[in-house]
Amino acid sequence: LEIFSDREEKIGNLSIIGRKADTLDAASAASTVSTISDPKDMLPYLEKASFSVMPIDSGSGTRLKVIEAMAAGVVVIATKKAVEGLGLTPDTHYVEAETDAEFREAIKRCLKDPSASSSMAKVARQFIIENLSPAAFRRDVHRTIWKALEQSRYQLQSSDTSTRWGN
Repeated sequence: LEIFSDREEKIGNLSIIGRKADTLDAASAASTVSTISDPKDMLPYLEKASFSVMPIDSGSGTRLKVIEAMAAGVVVIATKKAVEGLGLTPDTHYVEAETDAEFREAIKRCLKDPSASSSMAKVARQFIIENLSPAAFRRDVHRTIWKALEQSRYQLQSSDTSTRWGN
């Protein structure tokens, strides 16, 4: 991904963090560039981030990275593939970009209007809490299991339910 081809336009500090980040060509329009490969914990880096860029065009583990960034309150700039299946809405929960030019413009917008980025990050974080957090997962699993039990062709007696399911 060649986000900034114009080396004259400086964007501030850039951290490239992820699997084998130190193997990437870090020449960029950033004032300073640092690479961190395979961090054990992303949270310290996300706490300092203005945004997280995810130019993903394949793979499936990236959704966890999107959830992690949004849960940390960081605005995400990503491809459709990076957020696939999460139920997110472009320009509400994340900034969608598919091409180098779109990523470049999205980054410029986030840098130019940090208030709008912050608002989007808050909306995205709330979406994660309500729909993709451990509590939301437990709620949905609980609802699904009880629905299956209630509709089962093998109806449980109330004593069976309390014994088997800990009620």
